[in-house]
Amino acid sequence: MTSERRVQLGSLLVIALGACMLGGCASNPINNWQEALETHVIDRGQGDMNSVRAASADGDRFDFVDRRAKLREMFPSNRRDVHAVVLGRTASQGQSWSVFLLGVVHYSGVLDRFPLNAKDVDDIRLAVARVEGDKLAWVVSEPDDESLALYLGAQDGDAPAFPTEGDRISFEVDGATIRAVDENSGASWSLSLGQ
Repeated sequence: MTSERRVQLGSLLVIALGACMLGGCASNPINNWQEALETHVIDRGQGDMNSVRAASADGDRFDFVDRRAKLREMFPSNRRDVHAVVLGRTASQGQSWSVFLLGVVHYSGVLDRFPLNAKDVDDIRLAVARVEGDKLAWVVSEPDDESLALYLGAQDGDAPAFPTEGDRISFEVDGATIRAVDENSGASWSLSLGQ
């Protein structure tokens, strides 16, 4: 059975996480984003994935940048954030999953939340999560340089971005396979929930 859902970015929730506040950060920004989202859903949302939408200040963004960071970390010369678009929810393999498209954005800006210099989109991946007790269970797709190049190649302007206002992203489920497609570029990302 195949199900499909199409969404336009204006109606999507975008989650931003300051994943690496200092240049040369060795940690994985996607792992940091996952941990921050898990903390929010489990601790603040009491295990409800819908708490992410309810917490959004302006209806489409939720910022996970840690405001308790040291002052020098508030003015990074190099930063990698994860921006996540919530595509929706689906049922597969007898479980309910939240579906996200993640973009790792690298800023070489001057001020936290005010990137003044160039930015690059380093990676885009499909991810799904479900609440499993007091944690989130995750499946994340592998890097796909070809889909990343297709997505970025279809953008107008000088600075690459993820997400963009004009994104038209759909996802479909076919058994244990979930696939997201950007209709503007033809770029697609998929993952399998099968073991």
